[in-house]
Amino acid sequence: MIKNLLFLLSIVLFLFSCEVEGPMGPQGTAGQNGQNGKDGQDGNANVVSEVFTINTSDWVEHGTFGSITHYYDVTLIISEITNDIFQSGSVIAYLKSSSDTYIALPYTFTDIGYYTTYSFGYQVGKLIIEIQDSDFMTLRPDSQITAKIVIVESTNP
Repeated sequence: MIKNLLFLLSIVLFLFSCEVEGPMGPQGTAGQNGQNGKDGQDGNANVVSEVFTINTSDWVEHGTFGSITHYYDVTLIISEITNDIFQSGSVIAYLKSSSDTYIALPYTFTDIGYYTTYSFGYQVGKLIIEIQDSDFMTLRPDSQITAKIVIVESTNP
């Protein structure tokens, strides 16, 4: 019984010994500034983006209609594609769709009985976009096409 009474007494003392917190004390003095960390590696902001309008008359036909060698291409002259870009940078090509969305190349879409592939390649100073149908009966595009070309310089030579 004495143990139970001591236990209850210690709980009562514990509960009543807590105080309500008083007002906040004054602001302490500021500590010393720490050392600056190492600078990180700089990023690469050397990105160029150009938009081109390709007219239907710009497309050049190659090969014989109906043969495996039949396709159309267009060459865009882009002076920003330098030897450095060609060797270690990157070039990305997009075509604008009828729904006002840029689609990355290469891109293939299907039609009834065949599919059409848009692809590209580049050399120093130029980019070539090609169109070829799977049935080798590629037709010249019948409307203007907008192309966006993005050129990314490498930070590594």
